[in-house]
Amino acid sequence: MITDYDLARFAVRDMNIRNSYIHSMCFAAFSMMLMMLITPISMAEVFPIDPFNGLQLSYSVSGATLGTPIDSEGFTFSRSVSGTLAGDELSVSGVATAMNGWGATIGVSVRVDGEEAKTFHEEKFPEGGLMPDPMSQPFTVTVPIPADAESASFSIRLAGSFNAGSRGVVVEGTLDRSASPSDPQDGYKGVEAGIPDPRFKPKPSKDLKLYKILRLYEQKIPKGSTSSGNKNNLLYCLHEGSKIGTTYIWDDLTNPYDQFTCGGYQSKVLDLLNSLKFSDDPEERALLDEWDYGPIESLWGGHQAVVIYPKGTDWVDSGIVLDPWIDQEPKKYDIHSWAGMFSPEGSFYGIGESGRYKEPRFPTHGGDYFDLRDVGPSQAEDEWLKENYDSEQRKEINRILPTPNQKRIWIKTKMEEEKRNGRAIGFSPVNLYLEDDDGKITGFPGGVPTWEIEEITMRRFPLGDGTYWTELEYPQNRSYYLMAEGTDDEKADIFLIYGTGVSEARSAYRYQMDVSSGETFAALPDYRGGILYSSSSGSISPEEIETIDPSWLDLKPDIASPPEYELDIEEDADFTIGEIAGELASDQATDAEGDAGSDPLYLPQRDFAFEKWGAYSYTESSGRTYFAAYMQEPTEGMDSSALPLLWNESLDKSLIDRGLASEVLIDQEEEGTIATGMPLNLSEGYQLHILSTDYEGKNAYLQLTRYGEVVDSIILSPRYDAPMSKATYCYRTDLGSAKDIVVIAVHFKNVFAALDRDFGTYDGIFQISSSPVSYHQLD
Repeated sequence: MITDYDLARFAVRDMNIRNSYIHSMCFAAFSMMLMMLITPISMAEVFPIDPFNGLQLSYSVSGATLGTPIDSEGFTFSRSVSGTLAGDELSVSGVATAMNGWGATIGVSVRVDGEEAKTFHEEKFPEGGLMPDPMSQPFTVTVPIPADAESASFSIRLAGSFNAGSRGVVVEGTLDRSASPSDPQDGYKGVEAGIPDPRFKPKPSKDLKLYKILRLYEQKIPKGSTSSGNKNNLLYCLHEGSKIGTTYIWDDLTNPYDQFTCGGYQSKVLDLLNSLKFSDDPEERALLDEWDYGPIESLWGGHQAVVIYPKGTDWVDSGIVLDPWIDQEPKKYDIHSWAGMFSPEGSFYGIGESGRYKEPRFPTHGGDYFDLRDVGPSQAEDEWLKENYDSEQRKEINRILPTPNQKRIWIKTKMEEEKRNGRAIGFSPVNLYLEDDDGKITGFPGGVPTWEIEEITMRRFPLGDGTYWTELEYPQNRSYYLMAEGTDDEKADIFLIYGTGVSEARSAYRYQMDVSSGETFAALPDYRGGILYSSSSGSISPEEIETIDPSWLDLKPDIASPPEYELDIEEDADFTIGEIAGELASDQATDAEGDAGSDPLYLPQRDFAFEKWGAYSYTESSGRTYFAAYMQEPTEGMDSSALPLLWNESLDKSLIDRGLASEVLIDQEEEGTIATGMPLNLSEGYQLHILSTDYEGKNAYLQLTRYGEVVDSIILSPRYDAPMSKATYCYRTDLGSAKDIVVIAVHFKNVFAALDRDFGTYDGIFQISSSPVSYHQLD
């Protein structure tokens, strides 16, 4: 019963909250007035106009003229602004306000010419949260601007901690001594500039090098077969493998989702960056002259990624995270947006250098670079491989994993899975965690990441519908309690998977139930098929499952990924290595003597035999046809106005611009079939193999070999309604100075399984020689 005393107490509490709020806003207003008196030459900005989850920044920048800001929304509200230095002192001042949640952190950084930044940091986490005691934190950071300084930057980062995780408000600025803002604010007078000779590209800048690196990343890192990393991991766990009697044996060698786990992607990205860092080509090595990189992890190793950041800076402050796992395609994120998915207070709690790369071989680990591509498994790892796989299986592993580093990380992952051979997974509005007999916890009690039992690996990501994806990996021979706390009134799916280690009998159970906010659940995960007990709805029995219905999985939400990092260079700019080095633009023909600016060369073009790919230009010599370039213009045979596929898939589009040509070996639209054990034979020693398909006939796992050696692998999804890019296998490679140009393309109508084989039907093939010739040597 609520008494008069209770009503009075509530009234006093509400009055205190209102008074605290009014006091906070008055203090913020007073602070802003004081700030504007101190810096009269600058006007204060407020971002966002309406507080975001109670978070708001009022800021002012003196010593610079700013352009119109660009704002974006998400889990973090971000504002970026560019401008021009206009004084001998740069000062960033303001007030950070946070009125909701458990606490907030404000960090301010100002840097000139890449020198060590001057910073301000303050946090507030009152015992009762911010509602009765809001944050209203003034800040001022000032640095001198030397006369010869060319650039400066600043960042203001306000992060709030809430039950549902962290949210943030960020303002970042880049300033240049000579640049003028592209869209100036009122009162700014633009300066006219001369137009450079269009035949020449500018001297390579740090951003231009980064652009090239990110383009290579997007081109070379493969897409997964699902729309989100959580779905890939579930299919990875439930991959059927081999059936023996009534149980399935875990089959690592044919699991098409293996390479698209976070650790698999991490090794691919590191190998790509190492291939540039230790390239024999000095122009490729130069791309990383001003950039460092290294492997990082979150949730104490639960999730793996790679970070790249400017030399001389701290990756925690200035990093760009390369994390293809989240959306199953090569995407990039600002380090603070990425970290906001894991560390509620914005404090990088549980985030650090990757424990999988303990040797000090990267600047992120306090060391220097070492070419890990050639570093294979240790003796202990090799012995483990021999104990668990026979010689034929080891040969297959060598085929599947193209570099010693990828093989080493694959073995380390399997060794870890052998120790943590149980997995709990939640598609649900619940906080999931494991508790041992001593009361230690690993998981997300109350939504807070907690790692007290180190032998358990954990990860959690917000989903697009406001619920969470949670994974807990643990040793099955331990005694734990699986605990779940309802956070909303919603349907939930919890999976318990047993036997995820090498050559273990696997079984999986799914618990489906309605969850209420505040409801708790408990189970003993070491008992297969055990009951899940609810605090309000009784016991819930699981359903044993062998696979996942793809239509069910398609309807489940994807991870709510942070906004992708955007580099301020036109996305369709076609830079090449040569252009970055300041050479002539690729659309300027070079004659036989190498003189630039000669008359352009016009070549005929023809449609591909498979007309939906568009057209290419060519020349003929001695009765043979030689490929010159992929054409950008759509043709009548294409399905829509989309860009021609082979042009779009190639990083460099033209050979003739580099004085090269390549013989057209195959150009046909005839229909044919390949099957497991019956590859498609191409020219120059290439063969395309189909290794497996899913039972729905939607996805196929393909491998390309050359003279028996694996050179590429991919999962293709040639469904009847699939876009051209999902139904066409493209193999790209370097031809002379042309980088990443498509040399093989095969279009598939469908894939399917029948009896003991998997089949694929193709209806278009195009192949050019991997050994180009000089155009000027042709007749």
